[in-house]
Amino acid sequence: MKRIIVLSAVLLLVTVGMAWAGTEAYKLVMSKDSKLCAEILKLFNADTKKYGEVRYEQHELFAQLKWRSYETGEKTYGCEILRYAIFDINNDETEDLVIKYSACLRSQLSDSLFVFPSDSDVLSRLKPGPDGWAPMFTAPNQFNRPGGFYSLSELDPAQNEGNRVAIGGVFKLNPFIWNKTSYVSMTDLFPEWVVIAKYLREDKFQDVCYLHGPTFRPLESQ
Repeated sequence: MKRIIVLSAVLLLVTVGMAWAGTEAYKLVMSKDSKLCAEILKLFNADTKKYGEVRYEQHELFAQLKWRSYETGEKTYGCEILRYAIFDINNDETEDLVIKYSACLRSQLSDSLFVFPSDSDVLSRLKPGPDGWAPMFTAPNQFNRPGGFYSLSELDPAQNEGNRVAIGGVFKLNPFIWNKTSYVSMTDLFPEWVVIAKYLREDKFQDVCYLHGPTFRPLESQ
C-alpha cells in the first residue's frame, strides 16, 4: 500500500525571485530538540546572510541523501523534475522509496514528496504523456489530493499577533538526516517561516523546530 506526503501547490505566483529584506536573520520561535534546532538555525542564518538564500545542496546534512534523476528516455513536456532516493523517511527502521516530484507554477518549482515501500515497482510503471508527469500526480485517487497549505499548529498565536500561521503555495521540501534520524525542512517561495519536522505517515508530521525570518519581498521582473 503506497503512502503519501501531500504538500501540493495551489497558488499561482508571478514573481521570478526574492530579496532578503535587510540583514536580519532567522530566529528560533519553537523548539522540541535544542541541539537540532540550534544547528539548523546556525546553518540557515549563515547561508541567508551570505547568499540571501539557503543552499541546501552545499551542506552534507542534506547532500548525504543521494537523489537520482528518473529518466524514461521519452520526451516530457513542461517544467518538471522527478527524483528518487531510498532511505528511512519515517524512522521505523525500514527503508522507503521516496519520490520527489517538482513542477512549475508560473516558472516556480514546487516540491511534493511521495513515499512507497522500498521494493515498490512504481517507477517502472510511470510513463509521461503529452502533458508530462503532471496527470499522474494530480489525478483523483492516484498520488495526490486537494491541498496546498501546512499549518504551524505548534505555534502560539500570541507569538504572531494573535494570527494563525501557515506556509503554502510553492513548497520547498528538503529531507535530511541528523544523528541517524530523518527530518524534512519545509518552507515556501517566500521563506519567512521554516518548519523542521519528522514525517510520521500519510500527510502527518511531528513539528520539531520553527524558524521565523524577516519578510521577503519579490524582485521585479526583468
